[in-house]
Amino acid sequence: MLAGWLFADLFLVLFMVALASVPAASLAAKPTPAKPTPAKPTPVRSTATRGHKAPRKSTASASPGMSNTPIDICVSQGSPSIVADFDTQVKHWGMAGRRVGFIISFATGTDPGTAVAKATEAFNLIKNTDPDRAALASAGGEGLWGGESNSCQVNGGTDNYHFQVFFYK
Repeated sequence: MLAGWLFADLFLVLFMVALASVPAASLAAKPTPAKPTPAKPTPVRSTATRGHKAPRKSTASASPGMSNTPIDICVSQGSPSIVADFDTQVKHWGMAGRRVGFIISFATGTDPGTAVAKATEAFNLIKNTDPDRAALASAGGEGLWGGESNSCQVNGGTDNYHFQVFFYK
């Protein structure tokens, strides 16, 4: 009978040793944020060009690729032409003809399963039937449930599609 208690005590001791050997989270290395470097003033080249600064070299963007900020597009689920309404808003944002990297499509509704199916169907509809298929050819996407209402002002926030479109820069 005492052998069982001996093994239980041994287990507890080994467990405590294992817990003690795990390093604390505060000892982990934390990344330090990059500090901005001050810009150097552009010198004036000669007295003949006094008052005119030397031309600066243009540099490429520090973060090439897809934009980190999506364009929000809202379309009513009852719209007779979801693709046309989507294109109208893309043109409104000045993004017509630009390549799309990713589209997240949200559909509102009380049933999450039905809403996800509608959102996925809306994404596929836009990707496969939009007149500007070249811009959408390599776009990835996903349909998700947007809850029973969301931030879109179409239909008072209900029964709509909310697209978050990430364009390439």
